[in-house]
Amino acid sequence: MQIEDIFPEHKEHIYQLAPEVRTIWGLQLMIGSVLVSIILFVVDLLWLPVHLLFVGFPAAVTLFSGLLGAILLPSLYYQRWRFLILESEIVIQRGIIVQTITFVPLARVQHIEISRSLWERLFALATLVIFTAGTRKADVRIPGLDTSFALSLRDYIRSRLTASDVL
Repeated sequence: MQIEDIFPEHKEHIYQLAPEVRTIWGLQLMIGSVLVSIILFVVDLLWLPVHLLFVGFPAAVTLFSGLLGAILLPSLYYQRWRFLILESEIVIQRGIIVQTITFVPLARVQHIEISRSLWERLFALATLVIFTAGTRKADVRIPGLDTSFALSLRDYIRSRLTASDVL
């Protein structure tokens, strides 16, 4: 089930992340696979008593699969990320294999912040972090937003909170 199926009347208000987030996710996966491959190669070379023909094979397989994943997974994950801001709640959909739809009632929002990692700053992106009342999963993150869009979303949610507090 998709957000579009749950809220067909709000299709024009369903947002997607900035496309540049795919590059960030891909770079992070590439760097991770290269680091794991280097570690595997060193462990293989120094500690495993195998024939020299097979030295580096686990590292090569890890590197190849990691780079392949870095090319394919960010686009798939990007296609699955959607969010919708309604009058009384925020709805977030994400996930490739396990798809999750999260409903965050605005009445439970305690505060909002914008965070920007090094990668996000390089691509002029930001993550909107919404803190809610509760102990389990008390924060919800929407990554890969254009910085100005993240700021306007923060201000909009803040205005909705102020309006609901007055009532």
